Amino acid sequence: MKKNILLAFYESSNRKVIEIFCELDDWCQIYERYLSISNKLALTTKPPPIACGLSISEIMSILVYYQLSHSKTFKHFYMDIVLEDMKNYFPKAPSYCQFVKLIDRALIPLATFLLKQGAKHKKGFYYADSKQLKVCHILREYQHKVFKQHATKGKSSTGWFFGFKLHLVINLYGEIVKFCFTPAHVADNNFDLMTHFLKDLQGKIYADKGYLSSKAWHELRNNGVQIITKLRKNMKNKLMDLQDKLFLLKRGLIESVFNVLTTVCDLEHSRHRNPINAFTHMVGSLVGYHFLDKKPKIRLHNKANSLLSIT
Repeated sequence: MKKNILLAFYESSNRKVIEIFCELDDWCQIYERYLSISNKLALTTKPPPIACGLSISEIMSILVYYQLSHSKTFKHFYMDIVLEDMKNYFPKAPSYCQFVKLIDRALIPLATFLLKQGAKHKKGFYYADSKQLKVCHILREYQHKVFKQHATKGKSSTGWFFGFKLHLVINLYGEIVKFCFTPAHVADNNFDLMTHFLKDLQGKIYADKGYLSSKAWHELRNNGVQIITKLRKNMKNKLMDLQDKLFLLKRGLIESVFNVLTTVCDLEHSRHRNPINAFTHMVGSLVGYHFLDKKPKIRLHNKANSLLSIT
């Protein structure tokens, strides 16, 4: 019985690796074709070939599958699983130390892949929120060296923290539409952040009170984006459409997505030793979430189009 369970788990893992590689490899072909055509920006020049023999899609697949493997450290995952159990899938995989030097090459392809997936959902109903990403304990902020020039101190509903913020927009089906990383001190209702981050969307965005900003709301409303939140205690009461009120009550959907990103996709930890590699792993966790078979979502009635529950 135990042997059958392990065999089934191994087969499902193999199918997931193949699925991840095929989809990422298709995107890399489009991405490299674009780089070969466009030479206007320095950031779009094609990187030199990788000496180890791994393609960029193979590097991306290893990083994304790590986020779904439930491994505690990338070193043990790479040495025990990639170099041994998955040797048939990655026969030219280099040593761990050499692979770490190649991780930063996957940052832009992973980010553009995720943005490309989110571009399919530009109209509809969305949920927006931010999550704190701690890089160390708040008492050690002056001793921290890895993100010394990048991380800042911010305050959330749970207190002060040192690190960054992940701003996320999802649709009703729990799919990531847009994402953005900012230093911890940047507020959710920052005018520049809201106008640049949400300007490409069309529809209604349900968020918490941290997104209250009359100036940004007016600017976004002219672009076809309506932000709906609850009111503060010192604000006058206003009438709200019943459908908007029901959707606003289900704002816990995005909290469920953050919970999955943290517990399943290993979004946040304090063991980073390189800033670029750290953001590559964080974007890789978002891409790993894209490949999950089951995501939190809101069930709707087909006829009445009213809310049922979050699953």
